[in-house]
Amino acid sequence: MSIQTFSQGESNRQNLNTERFKNAVKDIWGGLDQTKEYLFKDLSTYSESLKSALDGSKFSLRMTKKKPLIQALKQVGISEEFLREQSRGNLIDYATKLQKSAQDLSKSSQGS
Repeated sequence: MSIQTFSQGESNRQNLNTERFKNAVKDIWGGLDQTKEYLFKDLSTYSESLKSALDGSKFSLRMTKKKPLIQALKQVGISEEFLREQSRGNLIDYATKLQKSAQDLSKSSQGS
């Protein structure tokens, strides 16, 4: 088993991309979950979770359309109370923006 190490430049890029994602969350909610640790390695997980919620919301029953979106957005650190007050359209907009951000920012310059 080998341990992958990153160059200082790659480490800095990953930290910067994590900060950019945190800023995208702040743009939507106006804050961050202070109990949550945002890590570069989690960005791809956020992207997949949001994509799945967006895909699922297209086909679910009217009553349950918001639930997967709320759960996925809550995972990235947005307040559930805030999310429950939002329209389904807003939730889709937020999830789309954060999914694209996480997808773009999760890419490693080392091709992993």
